[in-house]
Amino acid sequence: MITRLTVLTRLLCLTVAVVLSVQPAASDLPVIRMAYEEFNPYSFTDSDGNARGFSIDLMRRLADAAGYRLQFIPSPNPAESLRMIGSGEADVSSLLALTEERLALGLPTDVLGAFELLAFVRRADGAQTVEGLSGKKIGVVAGSFTVTGAQQIPFARIIEFDQGDTMIVALLAGEVDAVVSPGDSFRKRLRQADVEQYTRALKPALISSPSGFFTAPDRPGLQKALNDAIAAEITPRELAVLNALWFGRPKTLTDYPLFWWAIAFAGSVTLALGILAASRQRHKTDSLRLRAQNEASELLVAALDEVGAAIVIYNEDLRAVHWSSGFTRIFPETKDLLEAGTDMRTIVSVTTGLMQQTGEDRENALEFADKIVASISAGQLDARTVHTGTHRVFEASEFPIGRHYYASLRVDVTRLQKQQDMIRDQAEQLKDSNDRLRTFAAIAAHDLNAPLIQLRMLMQFITDDLEENSQKIPEVIQGHWDLMGTLSHRMSRLINDLLRYADDTASDLPVERADLNELRASVLELVYRKPGINIRFDDTEYEIFANVTALQAVLHNLISNSGKYHDQETGMITVEFIPRGSGIEVVVTDDGPGIPESAREAVFEPFKRLSASVEGTGLGLAFAKRTVERWGGTIRISGAEPRGCRVSFTIPQPETKPQMLRFVG
Repeated sequence: MITRLTVLTRLLCLTVAVVLSVQPAASDLPVIRMAYEEFNPYSFTDSDGNARGFSIDLMRRLADAAGYRLQFIPSPNPAESLRMIGSGEADVSSLLALTEERLALGLPTDVLGAFELLAFVRRADGAQTVEGLSGKKIGVVAGSFTVTGAQQIPFARIIEFDQGDTMIVALLAGEVDAVVSPGDSFRKRLRQADVEQYTRALKPALISSPSGFFTAPDRPGLQKALNDAIAAEITPRELAVLNALWFGRPKTLTDYPLFWWAIAFAGSVTLALGILAASRQRHKTDSLRLRAQNEASELLVAALDEVGAAIVIYNEDLRAVHWSSGFTRIFPETKDLLEAGTDMRTIVSVTTGLMQQTGEDRENALEFADKIVASISAGQLDARTVHTGTHRVFEASEFPIGRHYYASLRVDVTRLQKQQDMIRDQAEQLKDSNDRLRTFAAIAAHDLNAPLIQLRMLMQFITDDLEENSQKIPEVIQGHWDLMGTLSHRMSRLINDLLRYADDTASDLPVERADLNELRASVLELVYRKPGINIRFDDTEYEIFANVTALQAVLHNLISNSGKYHDQETGMITVEFIPRGSGIEVVVTDDGPGIPESAREAVFEPFKRLSASVEGTGLGLAFAKRTVERWGGTIRISGAEPRGCRVSFTIPQPETKPQMLRFVG
């Protein structure tokens, strides 16, 4: 017999099935293709290959409301996104500035916000207005549209950085007076670094443009559907929530854990002192009763124990009336003394580690404690470092609390002390290693130079002997003979200059105008490469001022590395000289196997080699990095496309001669 419950259950299942049958499946929804750029956190591709970001989430919400299914298409830049929309390759763009030029390329949605290019300064000593930045040093990210914004500041001295994080450090360190960056994304970086409170943005914005999505010109229906969804779904509150999700929000006082710790500590101490002041009891029973009545005080004691701190509170007679369990755990010899209500003089003499076995030492310990008690009684703070017999180290202090109470505080800093000792030992070891390496370099350079000098002398003897016997070097050999003399002279000069340059105590090497034609020739003569590997120098010439010996050595190392580690029979190594701000960037690119991203910092360490199958010492890149940083430049490694390695370094140019960077090729 079918029960009533069975009937109701079948009816419910039937109803659900009917409802589901009339709902469109996700795969049946019309698809709109969204072109997006790598502009974190507005839009980017995560490590799993998924499109993410503020623009992505916003469009997902609009597409759901409008009844569309999204398909994401990566785009290298906004201009390409708009081209894809115009050509029919995409239906909608990511969030873009609604400029006049772009309005002619697509149908814009209603305004959803604004892109602002702001000038950020240090809160403590920065300018109050944008006009106040006139003639100041302004930091920007190299190659970005922030350069255009910075150029609106009168007489600004623009300094380019490779990335925003480096620019933040430069601003806080005072290396630049301000930085120009997109407001929302730069604030996110500041919040992630927890330094937003040290900066502020100047108003008005250098550049401000309303933002929205662009749809294909031939799809006005899509534009209307998205605008209807914006009106129905995207409230100011929804935008604020999404903005906070991707850009964060300014910190308030309650966001800092220290605030709540301070509230808890102040409340607990106030409560504990109130109980102590009301009771004024001098023995263990009263102390236990007070702690039992004050649960908040126990929480304070537990918190002190967790952070490796211990405390004893004394009454106006300087006798112990309250202490944390951590105190007796750290100093077990004080347990009976505290329970007996012993005075501060005795407790201090024990915990300072001055109590020894002889009567004379005990007298010295008590004299030391008498001085501390006298200082505390006079209302002064006494702080010192205590080394215990168990090789532990504490920061110890005695101080008055209010008018009638005193305290002894001990904080365990053993681990910090060990770290400081380890850092000191490592610094001494590093100094010894550097001294040994410098000595080795000097000896090696001397030993290399000696046979070169002998070779040059031998060549001169041969020449003199031939002249005395009225003989001449055959013409077929004369060219090689002259080349041997040139190369031996150049190698001798190179070794002497490198030895001088490697000496940290030597003065800076002279800076001179580098003849790029001569530099190319000298590098190509000495550099190592496989027969099928070609080297191409950029034909464009710029006037460069540098130490020629150091520059030649760096180029020699980088090009030789590219040639040695190339994994193909044929290949190409290119060398380019590119003006960057107040300096020259030199770029060495090859089409070899490249260097894994995880190893791009490690390869600059001395004796670090990625392959044991290729002969080498592992000092080439370490020398190049040290040399570039010594003249004030930077060096970094990145990947090349479609394969290979790209090493770039900078050569700062003298600020007093800006005409040195003029184009001469």
